[in-house]
Amino acid sequence: MATATTSNTVREAIAGGNAHFMTAFGRGDAAGVAACYTSDAQLLPQHHDALAGRTAIEIYWRGVVDLGLARVRLETMEIYGEGEFATEVGRYTFHDRDGAEADHGKYLVVWRREAGHYLLHRDIRTTNLPGA
Repeated sequence: MATATTSNTVREAIAGGNAHFMTAFGRGDAAGVAACYTSDAQLLPQHHDALAGRTAIEIYWRGVVDLGLARVRLETMEIYGEGEFATEVGRYTFHDRDGAEADHGKYLVVWRREAGHYLLHRDIRTTNLPGA
């Protein structure tokens, strides 16, 4: 799951950040999701231009919630790094309001320490579902 060069503290901090993200998303709280990102974060969603800053990221996640996605599951596969930056590779699954799987794929996040916490700094995900 994690490399030997990544401390338990970093793994726990990222697990906590992911838990906060999943909880906020599950509440439909786009502002809470955006708060998981650094002040100068970039979200790089598929089929969309890059988004910079918490306001743009909040608007994006509000749109995702408004599409009917109600829950996300994040599963860390690898974590690399220590200090100011750490990189996470993982898998995600989105579920709709009825609990059905709506999307699944993989993601890569560069986490950065800001105000004493690891926050999402660069976030990209790609679906495993075939294109339309």
